[in-house]
Amino acid sequence: MANHFFQIMQAAKNCREDLNIVFMFHENMEMKDGYGITKEIKLGGKMIKEKFSPEENLTCILYTKVNYDPVAKKADYTFVTNTTDTHPGKSPMGMFDDIEIPNDLDFVINKANEYYA
Repeated sequence: MANHFFQIMQAAKNCREDLNIVFMFHENMEMKDGYGITKEIKLGGKMIKEKFSPEENLTCILYTKVNYDPVAKKADYTFVTNTTDTHPGKSPMGMFDDIEIPNDLDFVINKANEYYA
């Protein structure tokens, strides 16, 4: 299974340059050194994580953060662009102006295209 995952990632790297490839994953929450909770990409098993790490092969990893307002009973969704105490996001320096950005994939793709232009 790890090999199949690797092949998918390699196929994406060999696509035309005018394509934007986006991988979406579920997240897994883990206890961090006995205190606090951290998140990571959820994979199909320990073997995949041992053999192949998507985090090492992706330039930009954004995590969704939900800010809930109990008074308004409304949730606001953002993407976390770099590592915080609970979200291990990563993106190239200068791609995004803020650690939290709108949860809008079109916004992300436009910023990435600007960055790599």
